Amino acid sequence: PLISMAPGTNLRRFTDALFAQPPRLVMEVDNVEAMKRMVEAGLGLAVVPAVAVRQERIAAIPLRQSRRWSAVYRRAA
Repeated sequence: PLISMAPGTNLRRFTDALFAQPPRLVMEVDNVEAMKRMVEAGLGLAVVPAVAVRQERIAAIPLRQSRRWSAVYRRAA
């Protein structure tokens, strides 16, 4: 399941362009910090700005399509 920004944002347009078919969205939010907290809680995956992931309880996967965005997931405890 994917946590995504609200439609109309640059991040949402980028995320939508990554997938050949629309992913199953569990939540649309208007705040990157909220997306990160949802990932921390294990509610899904997200694509966020690379600079937004520092020493968090989530891990980033760089995307070949962009140096600006990263996919994030919950780190194992």
